[in-house]
Amino acid sequence: MQDFTLANLPNLDEVVFGALEFLESQTLPQLDVSLHTRPLIIGSGNALPTGEIMFRDVDAVFANEGNYEAALSRVPVIDAFYLISASGGKHAVHIAERLSGMNRPLYLITDVPKSPASEYVSPDRVFVYPYMREPYTYNTSTYLGMILGSTLESVSTIHQFISEKVAPSIPMNIGSYESYTLILPPEFSVFRPMFETKFDELFGPMVHARVFTSEEIKHAKTVVSSENQCFISFGMQNTIFGDIGQRIHILLPDMCGYATFLSIGYYVIGNIQRMKPPYFKMHIESYCKEASQIFNQTINPIVE
Repeated sequence: MQDFTLANLPNLDEVVFGALEFLESQTLPQLDVSLHTRPLIIGSGNALPTGEIMFRDVDAVFANEGNYEAALSRVPVIDAFYLISASGGKHAVHIAERLSGMNRPLYLITDVPKSPASEYVSPDRVFVYPYMREPYTYNTSTYLGMILGSTLESVSTIHQFISEKVAPSIPMNIGSYESYTLILPPEFSVFRPMFETKFDELFGPMVHARVFTSEEIKHAKTVVSSENQCFISFGMQNTIFGDIGQRIHILLPDMCGYATFLSIGYYVIGNIQRMKPPYFKMHIESYCKEASQIFNQTINPIVE
């Protein structure tokens, strides 16, 4: 992970193992989420479901960069703001500036010390999590570290389970399908947008993917089907959807935590990426140039 270049960017499954090895030796901040009764949690992209996991036991309000202003109408009952941003840049900067003028404690959960957003937050309310070098948008070590800091799962156990149980169960033809439907246990529904986002980032319109819980998929999600669709079920045997040759079953440990599930899901998606044309690797450099103009900030294809 320390010496790859634009010419040999790693796939997501490699980054999952790299992130687990990296985080095993790191000390993670301990965030006391019980300090406030009704906090507002704001995050863009996969930062928001990460926040939902971290504040899962709190009566919190959740919002993204597009609707947080509407959430501010509840300020009389909201007693704190938590802004989650791996980079502490992009939308987080103007959101932090906006919230800093309000009479509520403002916290920043990030991976970058002295990020642009941190200028608007008291230093004792900035929680900086460790991250490793990885391709832009992968955000594996970043959000995985935040989740591990909340769940305190064993990193070595996650790594071992994927190596011994998950990897052998992934067929060599996993990349031969045109579309994928991921079936998640209902208790892990928070990962629906995270997995959908990862497919968007890695494949764009080139690979079609849908993600449902085992209960949601029962509601007219398979009216139209295809022989080129693969059903990947996590932790439960799919005996209903798709023909037998279209089904892949991914094992989960008996006591599966959020960090474990995220690692397993990303590892499986990374295996699909490995078998497909390198769509992401072909376009990430030009995308970063466009994104730098959109946000008026320098965005590099490799996050150092």
